[in-house]
Amino acid sequence: MVNDSDLMEDHREVDSKLDKLIKIISNGEIDPELFMQISNSLKRHIYIEEETIFPSVSQGDNDMSKRIVGLEMEHASIWMLLDRVEKEISVRDIEKAPKYIEEINSILKAHNEQEEEKVYPLMRENEQYSNARIHDYNIPEGWICHRLRRKNR
Repeated sequence: MVNDSDLMEDHREVDSKLDKLIKIISNGEIDPELFMQISNSLKRHIYIEEETIFPSVSQGDNDMSKRIVGLEMEHASIWMLLDRVEKEISVRDIEKAPKYIEEINSILKAHNEQEEEKVYPLMRENEQYSNARIHDYNIPEGWICHRLRRKNR
């Protein structure tokens, strides 16, 4: 499992790229390549957390399990917003993209704080990580976040 400092660095990288994209959008433009970098990073990050970190830190801890449900719901919101922006970009109709990107940014501010203050410290306590780096992970084809998967069943 990836270590917490790598995950926090990923948060900072995505935040920086989002800030850059928001500036570009404020000028009435869009950078599809930058957006796809952000989308791919966020989806990989969600995959790592939901498949490796969340299950390990919530075992036997009812309060943490409830917190994880909330974080997974936020993941689902982020995932759907990313898909909406991607769809807009693909049809070259970016009218709603700025609103969606601002929503993603807003969700991430509180979401990342929760993870860094409540979830990641449990990883350190349990030393539940390896030498794997976040960029070593690949999302399996067709994988979607847990809350959306359950919704579609």
